[in-house]
Amino acid sequence: MSTWYVRSACPYDCPDTCGLLVETDGKTVLRVKGDPEHPVTRGYLCRKMQRYDRSINHPDRLLHPLRRSGRKGSGAFVPISWDEALAEITERWKATIAAHGPEAILPYSYSGVMSVVGRHSGTAFFNRMGASELARTICSSGKDAGWASLMGATGDLDPRELAASDLILVWGSDVAATRLHLVPLLREARRKGVPVLLIETYASPTAELCD
Repeated sequence: MSTWYVRSACPYDCPDTCGLLVETDGKTVLRVKGDPEHPVTRGYLCRKMQRYDRSINHPDRLLHPLRRSGRKGSGAFVPISWDEALAEITERWKATIAAHGPEAILPYSYSGVMSVVGRHSGTAFFNRMGASELARTICSSGKDAGWASLMGATGDLDPRELAASDLILVWGSDVAATRLHLVPLLREARRKGVPVLLIETYASPTAELCD
């Protein structure tokens, strides 16, 4: 069996957008590894993506709709076809709209492994229906408000600029856990003599990366 690598990008919504090298035989993803030529991630992947081939090829991966067949919370489901699922959803939505109006339908989804197309593909449909509108970024709205209250309209820093800084201040962030691709950049900056200071309420693993 002949295989080859193709370049791709991580489908998760982290800001780094890790570069991937995906080994395939043209039908199946056989292995995923980091692309060393990616300017930020430099070939390093998080634990989820290091085993991504196992996730997408796992025998328990859901590939078809399921209908609950037992009490809620019992975990009992039976597989149904896509046509059955769409027909049942349509019937229930029409009954809900007839009884309570279209705003009784509240569409909610967020990013995760969705592309921009996937995230917004239902917007026109729900607008035409007259469904309720919702701030889709429930989890990040608080973060955005906090950032704006401190930083105003200032954008985030391009991590590739860190090494050119005179001083790096890590404030209340466990970089080693949540921004792992900054770790080699912090180390590179320290090798160049750039002070790296941490302001934190406890000695997180990131403290080892700082002066």
